[in-house]
Amino acid sequence: MTRWTDDWAPGASADYLEALQHYADIDPRLAVDLQRRVDDAIELLCRFPASAATIPWDARRKLIGRFPYGIVYREMPEIKQLRVLAFAHLERRPGYWAQRR
Repeated sequence: MTRWTDDWAPGASADYLEALQHYADIDPRLAVDLQRRVDDAIELLCRFPASAATIPWDARRKLIGRFPYGIVYREMPEIKQLRVLAFAHLERRPGYWAQRR
């Protein structure tokens, strides 16, 4: 099985960095935990790209345990890549990222 790669849209990277900073301001250990969980989720998704739940907007979302966020992505099987569209807070502005490619 060929491992997929991940590619983050600029907005998704900004979402993620904002969340890391938020938790680092509260307690740096929270930011470390969030980063570990995201790294683990991306590793899993790159091995099993269709394993996350489908959502509207022709995308999938992998929830991040303990934190109210999901990794929103589209599968790009022709190049074996996940295109991360958003690191979306689950209770704010649903679908704000839908125009990202």
